[in-house]
Amino acid sequence: MEKFVYDEYESKKIIGNYGIPVAPGTLMHETSELKDACRQLEYPVVIKGCGKALLHKSEYSLVHLGVTNDTEAEKAAAEIWNSDAPVEDILIQKQIKGKREFIFGIKRDDSFGTLIAFGLGGILAEALEKISFRLAPLNHYDAVSMIEEVGVSKLLTSFRGEDAIDIEDLIQILMSLSKLAIENPDVKEVDINPVIADIHGKLFAVDALIIKEEQEPVSNRSPRIAPEVIERILEAKSIAFVGATDRIGSFGNFLPAISDAADFIGKFYYVNPDKENIAGVKCFKNLSELPEKVELVVIVVPAPAVIDIVKEMKVCGLENAIVVTSGFSETGEEGHVLEDELIVFAKGNGINFFGPNVMGVINPLNKLNISVMKMDLVPGCTTMASHSGNVGGMALSSCLNKGIGIRGFLALGNESIIGMEDVIDFLIEDEKTKVACLYVETVASGLGFYKQIKKLSSLKPVVLLKGGDTDSGSAAASSHTGAMATNQVVFNAACAQAGIIKINNLDDFAVYSSVFSYLPEMRGNRVAIITTGGGLGVNTADLCEKYGLSVPALPPEIIEKINPYLPPFWSHGNPVDLVWVQDVAAWGMILEELLKWDGCDAVIHIAMHAQRDIQSDYFNCLDKSCFAYPEGLSAQLCEKAKASEGAWLDMVLDKMKEYRKPIIGIGGRLEKAEQKFVYKTDDEDKLGIVTFLSAENAVKGLSGMHKYNLFKEGIAL
Repeated sequence: MEKFVYDEYESKKIIGNYGIPVAPGTLMHETSELKDACRQLEYPVVIKGCGKALLHKSEYSLVHLGVTNDTEAEKAAAEIWNSDAPVEDILIQKQIKGKREFIFGIKRDDSFGTLIAFGLGGILAEALEKISFRLAPLNHYDAVSMIEEVGVSKLLTSFRGEDAIDIEDLIQILMSLSKLAIENPDVKEVDINPVIADIHGKLFAVDALIIKEEQEPVSNRSPRIAPEVIERILEAKSIAFVGATDRIGSFGNFLPAISDAADFIGKFYYVNPDKENIAGVKCFKNLSELPEKVELVVIVVPAPAVIDIVKEMKVCGLENAIVVTSGFSETGEEGHVLEDELIVFAKGNGINFFGPNVMGVINPLNKLNISVMKMDLVPGCTTMASHSGNVGGMALSSCLNKGIGIRGFLALGNESIIGMEDVIDFLIEDEKTKVACLYVETVASGLGFYKQIKKLSSLKPVVLLKGGDTDSGSAAASSHTGAMATNQVVFNAACAQAGIIKINNLDDFAVYSSVFSYLPEMRGNRVAIITTGGGLGVNTADLCEKYGLSVPALPPEIIEKINPYLPPFWSHGNPVDLVWVQDVAAWGMILEELLKWDGCDAVIHIAMHAQRDIQSDYFNCLDKSCFAYPEGLSAQLCEKAKASEGAWLDMVLDKMKEYRKPIIGIGGRLEKAEQKFVYKTDDEDKLGIVTFLSAENAVKGLSGMHKYNLFKEGIAL
């Protein structure tokens, strides 16, 4: 497609028309105009070569800074005219004095559409890579989050003798660029680098580049499969296994055995033309022989035979399936041919399926387990969808071990018919899902994915792990902005703008799903810390600062209310050190005062289980000590310690239910703490005691809740 490049002077006129402040300048065609132009702008000035083919003027030495008189101006102009560069005109510009430089830009991405950029500017823009992207159009919250993401807050205050920068001036430029991008869809790249803050804190664009090119519309497809289809698969009450067999170790035996052992609330039928029974259980020759019209067909026959089963489904009026069989596009060209044939027939005849080459689906709510994983999952409200069955299975296993309830598991395999976008659309509608956990490798349409995932995130938290999350780089770009808009950066930007909790490891699925499933919303970032040791409290407070949470000082009135329950030498600050006070009633009063406090949005309780651990160890030592105590005393004392902890956890649940603020625990000693995250739940109110082994997980979990709340508030503006 034909590309059109605006030179610097033309580019500045365009951005100036959108309200972006531009450094004063004039375009000179004849040398005779030089002196007058410089004097009108007042020295010092900058003299540059200008032309549509000059994308990077500094590479040709066409930029002369700090020109202070007529002689220097004439010399600079002569060098520019005499260079080998394709100079068309000379631009004379007022020199802006300032130490702070920023970059703003627009980049058109083939998958996600138009992106707006902000970062640290100047010649080191690409080297520093301190840049943030968001999809156009922006709202005020998007603009603020971009500025915060780059981390320029110190540059906005008074800086090395220069006045503070008004953050609203940065926001105004970003919003103006967003408007320019939306009103000019043929703009491929805009590079405003640098924008300099002068000594008075005022911003001026001192260089700009605009490239236009007619664009193909970015794909933004609608979901292919209605949410009701996935709902019917998860809630199926009658299931036929086609390819079932008594051969131990085969998928045809593996899946039915696992599924039957899950105590499924429904009926299973087994289909194999070569069997009359399978280990004593009746087997049907084909689908048409079944005594009822089943709601779900599970296909485990060899790949070449799958199409015949799908055709039989059409004849029998059956619509939904899971194609477990591998040997399709993941294996090469021959498999591609088989899969293409399968797709064409299924789409043309209303057949919907997960797969092929898929791990399966699980729904603990009705004890449905069509997978190779024998898991006694706790029913709950987290739904996990994964492009990889193995990765999803590992994450699911982690949630099981941590005591986290699951609403469903959906593996996608090759996504021939049902894809991730369809699952997201289902999750939007599914009232049983409170938290969505996704493992994503690729997306069919970046823009479509972004719009759907943002809609989902506006309703419920989304935790996402990206596979293949490496810096593969973007296509050749003409500007700094374009060069920095790599595939990974763009995907991360879309996730940030959509309010996604993006994680880097499988373990974090359990961290975030537990806090979002079992704790009340966190409506601010202020944390009160209860600790049984000063060092633990300091470490947790440091982590709060690292993760964007605040640990405010206790006001005098709160200290006064807490004083009666603690020794005179307690810290009188936040964290609140219990200094070995073991009275559970006192703990409860302290906790309640912190929850009542308007300056507290959440409470972290360090060593929530420590007293049970320490006391139990102590009581058990009595049996081995030199002291003669009655037989069975230590066991009785251990049971008393356990009961005391149970009463405390009940109290915590009650207080959390009353005040609707998160209370999160950090376990006792690591070698004694249990592995699960969720210790006790209130089924009626869907709240629970969440305790982590590490302070970092506790703080990270609360930080994710706070950021998600900021996102919801931002989109509501």
